[in-house]
Order: sequence, then structure tokens, then C-alpha cells
Amino acid sequence: MCLISETCPRCGYRSSGSNTEAGATVSPTLEEDIASIMNEAHKIDDLLFQLRNKRARLQRRLNALQSHTKMLPYEIVSTVFRHVCSRVDIHTRGVNEERALRQPYESQSISLEGSRSLTPVILGSVSALWREIAWSTPDLWTSFALEIKERKIHHQASLLLLYFQNSGNLPVSLELDFQGHFSGLHYSKGVKSNGDTLALIHAVILEHAPKVQSLRLSAVPPEWAASLNGVFTSLENLALGWPTNGQVKPTQVLSFADILALRRLTIWRLWAPLKLPWSQIVVLDLDRMTIDTCVELLIECSNLEEYSVREPSFTPSDRRHPSLNGIITLKSLQVLIWTCLPDAWSIAMLEHVRFAKLERLEWHGFPGDQNRNRFRDFFSDMPPTLQTLGFSRYDSPEGLQDILINIPQVTNLELLSCRSRFCRSILHSLTPPLSLESHDQVILPLLRRLTFDHCDEMHQFGTKGSLLFRDLFSMLHLRFSAALTDQNGLLLQFRPRIKWRSDAQHMLAQLVHEGVVMNILEGSTAVSWV
Repeated sequence: MCLISETCPRCGYRSSGSNTEAGATVSPTLEEDIASIMNEAHKIDDLLFQLRNKRARLQRRLNALQSHTKMLPYEIVSTVFRHVCSRVDIHTRGVNEERALRQPYESQSISLEGSRSLTPVILGSVSALWREIAWSTPDLWTSFALEIKERKIHHQASLLLLYFQNSGNLPVSLELDFQGHFSGLHYSKGVKSNGDTLALIHAVILEHAPKVQSLRLSAVPPEWAASLNGVFTSLENLALGWPTNGQVKPTQVLSFADILALRRLTIWRLWAPLKLPWSQIVVLDLDRMTIDTCVELLIECSNLEEYSVREPSFTPSDRRHPSLNGIITLKSLQVLIWTCLPDAWSIAMLEHVRFAKLERLEWHGFPGDQNRNRFRDFFSDMPPTLQTLGFSRYDSPEGLQDILINIPQVTNLELLSCRSRFCRSILHSLTPPLSLESHDQVILPLLRRLTFDHCDEMHQFGTKGSLLFRDLFSMLHLRFSAALTDQNGLLLQFRPRIKWRSDAQHMLAQLVHEGVVMNILEGSTAVSWV
């Protein structure tokens, strides 16, 4: 037996004063008291909720009255919103996939978590006025990106629907990246894929597919593969990639063959077979694809105007015997970015493919000494339309002379992310010999523009005592002495900006005073001291 005091010193509960045994059944009076207290607590919660809502309404009114933009016309505020909201460039993000995927979609995501950029959703949360303007400006909602995650699919489906609805009748650019979704399922033992939740995103996409003009898909769910063809009736730009290591089976075909408007295509690290209207494609970018696929598509896409191949891999062992015959002339291609590998398909491309009106060539790689003749013949057959030649990520000057002596028509030379020793080799090649007998001995006699873009040790160009500066100065001086510059002169461009020392500036300025026609750009800005 134990006694319970009539008033508890801690909570103030007053008992009936009767004795009870430990563990005895709670009396009906106690149950009623508990229910009454909980009821009162719920009433207080409801009252607090109403007060918070009332305070929020008052705060919104206060914000509207105090807003510095309330006197501005809606059109002005709407124009400002258009400038501050970033847009998605699906092809740039596709080509630079590894760097892009390390970013948590901060610059182009409509996810509010961790976002440092301005989106219409964020702008609309500032005040009622801003929300009204943002929600009535369709341009703000026409470009968006989502990194799909299993735990956020309901929220993301709602955001996706909001963007489609607020974009009105305007075409939209959409990026969906499912890599985080599949990675989360792989590393989280307690999380399982829910087809119904992923179907929420799928349903929104299918409903609004005719509005999509540009689309980037990373790691598309396998169950979507059969449902995407024929629904994107206005699609002009498409980027596809599978960086999730085999979520799509190699035998599973992804078809976009019925997209009549498709003109530009970006594909990176894709192993599944594709069905696409290849003859319609005008711009094609391939990133980390096998070189045999790259060569085949170069030939199959008969109307290509721009073609880019970056970081290709070697041909699989079962496809190492290309079947190209005769000379294949590409009549429409104007821009080619190519990486040459010591691979049978690369050699076949050098031997059989030619161009009718190529204007820009960005090149990387050398097929080896045993294929030097094919390499030299390939460049000697370049059309007279070729004006711009770029060397990308070069370290060794191997094969350099075979290229330069066979393209005298080039007027613009670009060195892109090259090592300093390759830059020096270029400068040496452009420097005419002291005993010049004819212009036939000169490399690139028509050169009018030389660009160094993010090359190794570029700061040395601004130092008088450096080897790079000495080579540059010697090249400029001797080309001028050989009368290889006309009234238009030579334009030197450096990206990024260089910190020029005063003695280096003085020497280059002295060349100009002696009659060398030369201009220097840092980025797109001309320096004032030459």
C-alpha cells in the first residue's frame, strides 16, 4: 500500500486522496483529466497557428509598404528578374560532365536547398508583389534543371509541374539528372526504389513533352526507354548520357527516331544502342565514346555542320577492323573538333575522310610514326576554306611540322590548354629562318591571329627573361623583318589576363615603334601600351 498526496509538488495535480496500490488501474477521473488537458493544448496550438498566420499576413503587408521596388512599374521589375535568373546550357554541361556533376546544381537548379543562385521560386518568396510579378513572367520558367533524388521526388515533381505551368505557351529547356537517384539507392541499404514515386516525374514529363525544345537526360531510368519516342514533337536540342555504370542494359534501345525537329545532339559515355534521325543532325558532340562509333557517326550524319569528339576511348576488340572504302568527302561539315588515337579506326579516318568546306579544325593527337604519311596526306588535302586551326591539350610537338607545313591557308592559330614546351615549339615553327630566300619556306605565311588560351605557365609571357617571352619576341621581330605582316598586322590574344612586367611591355612597345603592326588582347580587351 502507498499513499498519494492530494497535490503533486511538481505538476500540481490534485488527487482524490484515496489510497491505491502500485500498478492499479487508472481511475476514470484521471483519464478524463488527461483528455481535458490534451484538448486545451490542441486549442492553444490552433490559436498559435492562427496568430502566426495573422502575423505573416501583417508582415507581408509591411514588406509591401516598405519595399523599395513598389514604385517601379511591373515591367521594370520583370526585366530585372529575367537578367538575374540563370539559364541552363544543356550542351555545355554535357561536354564538361565531370566538372558539372561535381556542382550541386547551384547555378541552374530549381531545388531550394543549398542554392546560391536566384530562381523565380526564390524571388517569389520575398514578397507578395514579387511573387505576383514572378508568377506572371513566363520567361523566368522556361529553363530549369533537376537532380532527381529518391527522398525528394514528391517535392521535385511539384516544382517541375509549377515550372511547366508558369511557362505558359513558351518552349522550355529541361535537364533531368538521375545519377544521384541511382547512387542513393546503391549506397543506402534502407532505401528502395519506388516505381510509383519515380512515375510522378515521368507523368509530368510526358504531359508537357510537346513544350520541351531542349532536353538533357543523365542516367535515364531503364523503364523510361520505351516511352520517350514520339512525345517530344518540338525537341530541337538533345543531350544524353549514362554516367551511372550500366543502369541501362547494352541491348536496351533508346529511340528518338520520330523527332522531326531534332537538329543538335550531345552524347557522353553512352553504351546503349540509339535510334535517332541521324540525317537530320546538324550539330553533334560526342564525349568519352569509342572511336569506332565516332568515325561511323561522322560518316552516317551526312548533313553535319559541326562535329566534336572529346576524350574518345579505343575500339572494342571485336570491332578493330574498319570497313571504309575509297575517299569519303563530307560536303557540309564546317567545324571539326577531333582527337586522333593510334587506333585502326582513327587511321581509317585519316586515309578515307576528306572535307569540302571545313572552316575550323581543333586537333589533338598523333597516330604514330608508322602512320606519318597518312597523317601528312590528311592535312595536305585540307580545303582552302580552312581558316582556323586549334591545338588542344598538346604536350609533345610530335607531328607538329607535318600539320603546319601543309596548311598555308590558315589565318588563325589557337593553342588551347597546351603545355609550355609545345607553345615554344609553335613559336619556333612560326619564326622564319634568318636566311629566308622565299615565302615558301615560311610556316603559316597568312597568319593574322595567334591565341594562347589557358596554356601552361602563361604568366611567363609577361616576364622579359623567360624563355616564352624571348621566343615570342624573336618570332614577332623576324616575321616583321621578313615582311610577313601586312597593314592588318598580327593580333595576339591571351586568356586569362597576364601580368606584364614593365621591361616586357617596353620591349614589345619598341617593336611597334619600329613599325611592327601588332595588337594584344587580354580576354577581349585590348592593352593600351602597344
